[in-house]
Amino acid sequence: IRNVAAAMKLSEKNEKIRDYLSNLYQLRGLQELKNKETDNAIQAFSKAIELGGDTGEVRMALAAIYVREGNSEKALEEYQAVPGTSSAYLQAQMKVAEYQLRKGNLFVAKAIFSAIVLHDPKNTHALLLRALTYEKLKKYDAAGSDYRLALKAAPGNRDAEEGLQRLARVKILIVK
Repeated sequence: IRNVAAAMKLSEKNEKIRDYLSNLYQLRGLQELKNKETDNAIQAFSKAIELGGDTGEVRMALAAIYVREGNSEKALEEYQAVPGTSSAYLQAQMKVAEYQLRKGNLFVAKAIFSAIVLHDPKNTHALLLRALTYEKLKKYDAAGSDYRLALKAAPGNRDAEEGLQRLARVKILIVK
């Protein structure tokens, strides 16, 4: 029993050391970013993750580096790896959905935007992008509904107003 207790104590100490080192690597990554040393920042953030510091903030920082470097595939991987318990999770999901929309994966984008709106019904950005996705899918009634919800959440929103005007023009063309 003493050996088990000693092993547990040692395990707890090792975990604290790992947490401490992970935090140091996160701080180092942030400092390297500040100094515009992106390769070093990537290494530091990767080491932090390896040591158990797999936080949404670290993943978002890595994704931002990859976006700046033009590596959208690596950025997407980082956004998708943001833990669901992280405060950055919805922000990461927005980035994934925007990426899917740009790539023309409309059903995937719509599903992610819908999940975000389900979690945050007044997320104007998600509503607008889901409306745009519906437009591309030629589901104009659903698009109009989202533009109206966006206007309700953010009265006077120019993008929502323009979207509704665009839909009115499309409906006129369809009727003719």
